[in-house]
Amino acid sequence: MKTFTSKLVVASVAMTLAGTVFGADTTTRQSFENHIRSLNTASLNNNAERTTLHGVSVETGVAEDKLLQIHKNNPKTGPAGIFVACVIADRTKKDPETYVKQSAAGKAWAVIAQENNVPLDQIEERLGRIEKYVNAGGDQKPASSQTRTNAVRPRPTTTTPTVPPTPTPR
Repeated sequence: MKTFTSKLVVASVAMTLAGTVFGADTTTRQSFENHIRSLNTASLNNNAERTTLHGVSVETGVAEDKLLQIHKNNPKTGPAGIFVACVIADRTKKDPETYVKQSAAGKAWAVIAQENNVPLDQIEERLGRIEKYVNAGGDQKPASSQTRTNAVRPRPTTTTPTVPPTPTPR
């Protein structure tokens, strides 16, 4: 009886811990999905989809033309979803549109990221930078580890007119 009680207590504790971890994971996923929806809504309400896609381009290094094409091909996917697809694609070396199509088919972004071993907290951090960029009206570049902050700018060249030498009289 003592062994049965011990096993019952251990099983009960294990189930409680598993439920707590699963609950936290569900909360994290839901928070992540809400953050994506929030940025898409803000972008749409402020007519800032183009500005947001520019921020996505700066943050991810994906050409803005490519992002506009993805958005044109998948108009129901907002800029935040396209951003998440680009981050996942960067890690997996696949086309971002692969992940946009998975999301359009009903798969949650958090699930897509986790299936491809991309930590949600890393995406969330970068998503926050784009959100700040959009909220600032697009006047700032998102601070990214890939963004060059101390780039050397070429100096304007000035030309001085050359004066021909004056001939000396003989």
